[in-house]
Amino acid sequence: MFKIFYLFDFLISLSAVFSGSGAFFITLSFVLLISFVMRSNESAIFSNHTSRRVSLVGSLLFYLLLFLIYIIVFKKISYFIFIPLIDIILKNTILYRLKYITKKVYFLSDEEIKELSFGEKNYDSVKRVLDIILSIFMLVLLSPIFLIIYFLIAILDGKPAIIKQKRIGRDEKEFYMYKFRTYKFDGETKTKIGKIIRPIRFDELPQFFNVLKGDMSVVGPRPELMFFHKMAAENISYYHWRAKIKPGLTGWAQINYKYTQTIEEYIMKTKYDLYYLKNRSFCIDFKIFFKTPYAIVFTLLKRKKSQL
Repeated sequence: MFKIFYLFDFLISLSAVFSGSGAFFITLSFVLLISFVMRSNESAIFSNHTSRRVSLVGSLLFYLLLFLIYIIVFKKISYFIFIPLIDIILKNTILYRLKYITKKVYFLSDEEIKELSFGEKNYDSVKRVLDIILSIFMLVLLSPIFLIIYFLIAILDGKPAIIKQKRIGRDEKEFYMYKFRTYKFDGETKTKIGKIIRPIRFDELPQFFNVLKGDMSVVGPRPELMFFHKMAAENISYYHWRAKIKPGLTGWAQINYKYTQTIEEYIMKTKYDLYYLKNRSFCIDFKIFFKTPYAIVFTLLKRKKSQL
């Protein structure tokens, strides 16, 4: 059913052919990238008004970024660069309102979990190299933001600006995970900077150092505190499977499910994690990494709506 959206992307990009094959390729690349990142081709977008609004706002912001990159690189404005904008508007006003789309399942059923097996893939060894490259790139790219947050916390809320927490990693081994401190020393009240960076997950940025060290991967199940790990392990017979791979900065459960608090929610979250374990690949890692901003914005809007 979702092929209709890929077909729509292709057809609307054909209007750029009049400016040459290069223009068509650029237009199609922009359209597909925006669609991919902002869930334009997935059923989650049809579930409620908040989902559609996140997709629209996120798509427009992403389009603006690509638009600026095009101008910087080619130093000109061409008519076909506005085609992705038309694609965004048409999708959000017409196609996203279709009601006959069914939701695709992105977690393992109980029957699939019983048949689950684990084996190393060539992908696992290559992924470590990519983790190193990406973590170095992100640390350099985000270094200005990193330093600003560090000094603001140190000045306004005192040191330490970065804290270490014991988490459970691969093979259920403990490691220290780094975070910007977002709570005061009483552990209950958020700091001034914490109120800003916690909702947008910027407190997790120091974990790129964990990725560089090898404790974590960019993508994988989120590492749990020992208390929650024990609670889940005692109540979920297949929970140990998620420790077969390195924990990640972001994961499949983070972009497809909500923040977990109850054991029932932990069961469902684990099924999402095991779906990733079974189907892990570079394609799904790419998908998770680029869709994490959508998940953050969606959570923010949902939380804001519940407070009204």
